Amino acid sequence: MVASALFLKSVLLVPGAGLAAMLLVGASYAQDPSGDTGDPSDDTGDAATDSATDGAGAANQEWSYSGATGPAQWALLSEEYEACDGNAQSPIDITDATPDDTLGALDVSYVPVSVERDPEQYVTTFEVEDAGGFAVDGRHYMLVEFHFHTPSEHTVEGQRFAAEAHFVHEGEDGTPAVVAVMVEEGAANDPLESVLPGTADRGNAAGTQPQVDPGALLPESNAYYTYTGSLTTPPCTEGVHWFVLQEPVEASPEQTRRLKGEGTNRPVQPLNGRTVAASE
Repeated sequence: MVASALFLKSVLLVPGAGLAAMLLVGASYAQDPSGDTGDPSDDTGDAATDSATDGAGAANQEWSYSGATGPAQWALLSEEYEACDGNAQSPIDITDATPDDTLGALDVSYVPVSVERDPEQYVTTFEVEDAGGFAVDGRHYMLVEFHFHTPSEHTVEGQRFAAEAHFVHEGEDGTPAVVAVMVEEGAANDPLESVLPGTADRGNAAGTQPQVDPGALLPESNAYYTYTGSLTTPPCTEGVHWFVLQEPVEASPEQTRRLKGEGTNRPVQPLNGRTVAASE
């Protein structure tokens, strides 16, 4: 899931063809767009980031979140990224969702597992194996990784949240599905604390953490908004089933600051006639 790879637009058409390679948050060449290495002695900060992403340093990165390799340019950077200019892209602003009582309940069955933090990604990212998954309307999806964007990528009625967790799954036919959880600033979140990197490394160091329960990171309610969209990073492959949970979770400001990668939110994309349904 978080290993580096070339992204093939055809991967969705081949069941089991490597969702792990496709659903990267950032390839191994990517750096933290905040410019923060996590080393307290590194005081280069955002100025270094601006140079790396907006100037000559961009040649060392396939894509980024700003400047000449930022979201507005993704589709032009590579033939592999042409889908980034597609008509069914994510994230979106969720507004005027249509209640649909025919939608099945989101039956989540995660199990505690060891998680491996991948320091090569733009954002705080964890690989998992045999962590269970979820079922909805007779379809089954297995969890393969989860990660956090700061601030949130999706907005709800125009509201943006402090962060957004993406629980990335693969269906039995290879189709990707993402369960998204909004994170709003508030009380400290004990389950989140169990996976957060330390203040010093901010997710830039590899590490294995035993017996993390992904389900503990979800809100009490599994009511959701759903629509068909895309990956929110290149190659922006479409055909992704999105389940955005309606209830946010809380995290303290100190906790959200420890999530790696400020400004890792792709701008919201037009619906282009798509509908968003809301479970009841």
